[in-house]
Amino acid sequence: MLSNFPFRKRKQTRRDKHEKKRIALIPAYKPNIQLLEFVKGIEEHGMDCLIVNDGSGEEYLSLFHKIERETEARVLSFPENRERVLLLKAGLEYLQKENAGLQGISPLSPWTRTDSIC
Repeated sequence: MLSNFPFRKRKQTRRDKHEKKRIALIPAYKPNIQLLEFVKGIEEHGMDCLIVNDGSGEEYLSLFHKIERETEARVLSFPENRERVLLLKAGLEYLQKENAGLQGISPLSPWTRTDSIC
């Protein structure tokens, strides 16, 4: 099942109006709670996040729901595990559809240091 909701709009500052929108595309398969902290760190640097759940299973849905409740991230979910390239393609297609003015995408893994993405 794919989420059909666009990213929540943040209050724009004068500085934000002149900056390009940045979105982190994160493939996730059976993640742990560190994914939530990772997403929060990315958002602290002014980026939005799109997480693609790669068929992690029902036992992980509560974590994905928690991430959506506690952050501004969107989660796309697939019922079964797929190849990473298919996840990235689905994420890119979603971003193009929902964010017409999108100019660039940064694929990140949960092992990326959030202080190195700016």
